[in-house]
Amino acid sequence: MSDHYPAAHHRRKAVHVVGTTRKKTFVRASLVLVLLLAAVATYAIVTSGVFSDDHSPMIQELLNRINDQRHVAGLPPVHWDQTLAKAAEQDSVQLRETPLAYDPTMNAKSEGVADSFTLPKTSQVLSALYIEPPLFDQWSANKQFAGHVMDKSLTAIGVGIETDGYNYYPVAVWK
Repeated sequence: MSDHYPAAHHRRKAVHVVGTTRKKTFVRASLVLVLLLAAVATYAIVTSGVFSDDHSPMIQELLNRINDQRHVAGLPPVHWDQTLAKAAEQDSVQLRETPLAYDPTMNAKSEGVADSFTLPKTSQVLSALYIEPPLFDQWSANKQFAGHVMDKSLTAIGVGIETDGYNYYPVAVWK
């Protein structure tokens, strides 16, 4: 009789097969998870507006958030002013072209008071993923902008947003 016991040999093989199956399952599940995360990130990037030249959704969101803040404080909403928006667009172009020379206190004087801000496009993507706050929250950290949001004498706003492919250059002009 030999020292070979077939039943023990088959059990070891079964354990080995089960271990391999678990590893394959883990690898497949990991791959599915990575692909799912990549799909979510791609969706967030595409829907964040980073590749769009139309910034009206960002502007509308900004206006909504401003008026929400004013409502909470018991202030009347600001209304959209196309003349101020044109001035803001011109200032936004100037800010994009010469960011170090741009002075919001000089540019919008005839139209009203202005706020400017530079926002990396990656921030907008990260805010779509809820990793970083959106434009309004970042801009609100600026005391001048926050002061204008809560200034009851300011009743109209126009916003212009330019981009250079890497950054957004939003300008808000208030009156």
